[in-house]
Amino acid sequence: MFEWLAEIQAWWGLIGLLVIFSIKAVLDWEGTVKRIRELIFLAEELARKQVLKTGKEKFEWVKNNGYSYLPSWLRLFISEALYAKIVQEIFDKIKEWAENDDLTS
Repeated sequence: MFEWLAEIQAWWGLIGLLVIFSIKAVLDWEGTVKRIRELIFLAEELARKQVLKTGKEKFEWVKNNGYSYLPSWLRLFISEALYAKIVQEIFDKIKEWAENDDLTS
């Protein structure tokens, strides 16, 4: 009747580690997305100072400077090519937000 309880008791350590790892992964991911956003805005500021002139230069700067901020365990799963796609997706979301929201009010 309570066989499932015995199974949980037998595997409680592994279940606990999976829960802790999952929480850490979510928190690290949110921090990574925040850091990418910060780098995108910093790239825009550098563009205003004429250091980065084209959109491609800004993208490359964010991609090259941001990948090193990924936690080392996350770099095992995210290649630089995938990271570039993630940066582009975040940029597209920021751009969509800026175009659709009235930023003057």
